Amino acid sequence: MNREGSPQPHPAGATHSRGRPWPCGALLLAVLLQGCANCHDARVLRVEPVGTVSPAVTALQPQPYFLNLQLEPEAEIHLSRCPGEPFGTLCMTVLAPEGRRLQLQRAELPYVSEAAPGQAGTLALSEASYQVFCLDKANGERRCSSSEDMPTAGASRVRLYGMAYIGGEHFEVFKYSFAPTSPFVGAADRSGPDFLRLFVKTENWRQYVFVIVGEPFAVADPLVLSLPGLRIDDRLIPLPRVRAAAATEQVCSVRQLM
Repeated sequence: MNREGSPQPHPAGATHSRGRPWPCGALLLAVLLQGCANCHDARVLRVEPVGTVSPAVTALQPQPYFLNLQLEPEAEIHLSRCPGEPFGTLCMTVLAPEGRRLQLQRAELPYVSEAAPGQAGTLALSEASYQVFCLDKANGERRCSSSEDMPTAGASRVRLYGMAYIGGEHFEVFKYSFAPTSPFVGAADRSGPDFLRLFVKTENWRQYVFVIVGEPFAVADPLVLSLPGLRIDDRLIPLPRVRAAAATEQVCSVRQLM
């Protein structure tokens, strides 16, 4: 069962899973399964850190269109173009182990144009959202990819779609959302591929997605965006500024052999 969205484009030679860097075991398996690459020109959104990064943050960039911020205490933030959204929409995904208490400090993100510093503005975060997949089995057992409990006060739930009963079993997908600055908790998630969850710890963590919507990202001039701080339990972690720049580049998709 896949989460909502589609794979991001990547340059020749880069391999990733839902925007996350591959560990050695998963990379070897991917190489064995992959075949010829189909390359074409496409619009891309490059994202990278700018300036000083807090000692509590490790910035990794497995490919130019994806930024992974590893935080202490244990949590991660992923920044990349939102799949399935109009070009120029940036997604900030927050992940943390079960029980971690998290809260973004603000929903407004100031930005300046790198080419013309006098051009500045503010973008806003959308509501946070995540999905839970549930299967009602014929014997009455209910299995879900993650807890159905609300992660914060004021959260809402809506059923995205349901499948017809097949052999007495029924599959549903629920989407949860809540205000961007509400405190929430990390949670376990089991919707990723089983083999990948053995290698990548964050494949076992729920993905909370905040959408940064703004026309400025659709233009070629690089913008420097100030991210909000993230409180993890009782510690406030300052997040780095990031540069986002639109471009047209050759990207490659891979045709699998198996």
